[in-house]
This record gives sequence, C-alpha cells and structure tokens, in this order.
Amino acid sequence: MQTDITIAAAQADMRSGYLDGAPGIAASSAAWLMAAAVAFSASPSAAVWTLLVAGACIHPAGIVLARLLGATLCMAAVGLVFLRAPVAMSALVGGLIDLGFAVVLLRSARKTAA
Repeated sequence: MQTDITIAAAQADMRSGYLDGAPGIAASSAAWLMAAAVAFSASPSAAVWTLLVAGACIHPAGIVLARLLGATLCMAAVGLVFLRAPVAMSALVGGLIDLGFAVVLLRSARKTAA
C-alpha cells in the first residue's frame, strides 16, 4: 500500500475505482423511488419504514452494481478515508436525528387524525 499519496491522487483513485459514484447514485435513487411508490400507494408511515430498510441497502447494492459493471473498487489510499471519519460520523448522527423527528411527526399526525 502506498503511504505517500496525495489527497488529489486518492480522490482520482476512488473516482475511477467506483465508476464516478454512478452505481451508488443508482442504488440511492432506487431506494427513494421505492419509498415514494409506497407513500403514494400505502401510507407515509410505511414509506418511512421502506426508506429505512432500503436506505440501509444503498451501500451494499451500490457495491454489487459496481462489481457487475466491472469496477475495480480499488482503494490505494484507504488511510486517507479515516481522516474524513469525523465528518461522516456527524452526518450519520444528523441523519438519525432527522429520522427521529420524522417518527415523532408521523405519530403526532396520526394522533391528531384519529
């Protein structure tokens, strides 16, 4: 593994190895479209659960799709990824807080409707 790689070179490596992120974007789009379809055909509560489950499958589905499309998934600079870990963790915590707000709002809407 290379240890003297620049951030620009690591980003170029990730872009080429993951096909510019297209498989992940496709998997994310599929998850959101499934949630939208459930929202229109069933209920908002079911759509939130659909998005929760499908959202958890975005990364694995993106990796499988990337492999099927012939991506190398190489990460020569995997050590540089850990420099970004605090940013990723704050985004995860923010997403969980948003999910909590959505659940509270759905429950309060259900109580007012009843």
